[in-house]
Amino acid sequence: MRVALWRNRKYGFESVNNESDEKYYSKMPDYVRVSEYIDIDFPILPAEETVALELAALDAEERELRDALARQLVRLNDRRAQLRALTVQS
Repeated sequence: MRVALWRNRKYGFESVNNESDEKYYSKMPDYVRVSEYIDIDFPILPAEETVALELAALDAEERELRDALARQLVRLNDRRAQLRALTVQS
């Protein structure tokens, strides 16, 4: 894989981007390529490690979704209770 270092002038961070992203980043005025492209071979992690990390991320995402759903259900039930209270008072 060929990568180069790019700097975001607006926010001051740097990122490593693939050569195939050149067309995208070169059109953005806030990004400047600050290095030449170099070839890098990334060692691939064992599947046991990557699968475990991905499963943990999916579990966390599911917890977030369940929590968000629970909050929405509480909001709906509160609104129902408010509406029912209005009809009882009338």
